[in-house]
Amino acid sequence: MHKQHFLCNLDLTKNEFTRTQNKLQVVVQMERRIMRLEAKQRK
Repeated sequence: MHKQHFLCNLDLTKNEFTRTQNKLQVVVQMERRIMRLEAKQRK
């Protein structure tokens, strides 16, 4: 029972981590676009 509960929580944690990672990847992509645009404007 305890092991089942632990595995369920571990699965939820992994899913939450993946969602957070995906959201952060979107933010990083946007930041990179902004940096490229700013670099182009300086030229």
